[in-house]
Amino acid sequence: MFDVVVVGAGPGGSSTAEYAAKAGLDVLFIDSRKEIGWPVQCGEFMPKTEEIERLFENVDEPGELFDVPARVVSKPTSVIRMVSPDGREYDINFSGYSTERRDFDKYLAERAVKAGAELMTDTKFMKFDGRNRVVTTRGTFDAKIVVGADGPFSAVRRSIGLPAPRLLYPAMSTTMNGEFGDTVYMYFGSVAPAGYAWIIPKAGGANVGLGADPALTKREVGFYAKEFIKQTGMKFNTKPRQMIAGGWVPMAGPLSKTVDGNVLLVGDAAGHVMATNGGGICTAMICGRIAGRTIGDHLNGRAPLEKYELEWRRAIGRDLETAKRMVRYASFTFSNDWMLSLLFRFAGRKGLSKVIKCKSIFSLRDWT
Repeated sequence: MFDVVVVGAGPGGSSTAEYAAKAGLDVLFIDSRKEIGWPVQCGEFMPKTEEIERLFENVDEPGELFDVPARVVSKPTSVIRMVSPDGREYDINFSGYSTERRDFDKYLAERAVKAGAELMTDTKFMKFDGRNRVVTTRGTFDAKIVVGADGPFSAVRRSIGLPAPRLLYPAMSTTMNGEFGDTVYMYFGSVAPAGYAWIIPKAGGANVGLGADPALTKREVGFYAKEFIKQTGMKFNTKPRQMIAGGWVPMAGPLSKTVDGNVLLVGDAAGHVMATNGGGICTAMICGRIAGRTIGDHLNGRAPLEKYELEWRRAIGRDLETAKRMVRYASFTFSNDWMLSLLFRFAGRKGLSKVIKCKSIFSLRDWT
């Protein structure tokens, strides 16, 4: 019998396991992969802690959660350069860094193990045998609480009948060799319909890729990724170091319900993704910490499990909803490069900075 079984050892699952273990609970967290953090399925970009404080003003003590060792940082960055379909560039001052995501995820799992959680890899969740029995490919485990942190196609979520996140965007990236400075590039328009293509500098290279709305693409996302690399061929003078597996990103905002009985959802499984940029690492870690602490309070008789829903919405709910609204407002321009370029000119650098940071460009409060 475990107090908690966490399914998925990505940033959300590992953070949940860490803080549940710190609450004195018996925690098992499992992952279907043989190696934590591999294959890499993202752009590997993280904001620095001071930017996270500005992004999510209601998050308590972000430094405790996001201070990471130098070994998981690939390259610091200082600017995000947004490129409109007509080629205009808008520089947004934004402090961040590219990660070695393979090492980053391992580090978060190590933190959880150090706190007292037990990690089991190469272990796939299969089904529930009653809400307190978790059946996996490596045995059956009894649990008081189960956490689904197993991605946008969460098997845990499906097993309890909660609806899946809507509007899943396919994304694909590769790592290129070369020197790319310290500027993150984001390209918008028909190069990546309703999404964007990116160049994120790393030590000795860059993470290059894109994500797009499948409803607006005429070919598979891999075709758009290859075309993007061809169009910006001047930046790449060597062959890719490695291909990174593609993935899916939930872009319709969080689910309306993330707690059901003794099961709760974290990260991509719950739709905890910023719709304006597809970022989900920070939000998964924030919600994972809230989940771990809430489970501790619940099993120690201090709070209902539903407190998790209230707490993560207090911390980041408004920001995620704002991002979702901004994407919806701009959706009429997605299929027309001329209109999207016009929207960029209207918003300007200051407005685009608000969009990147999940702040509404139409709210006077957000401009002050």
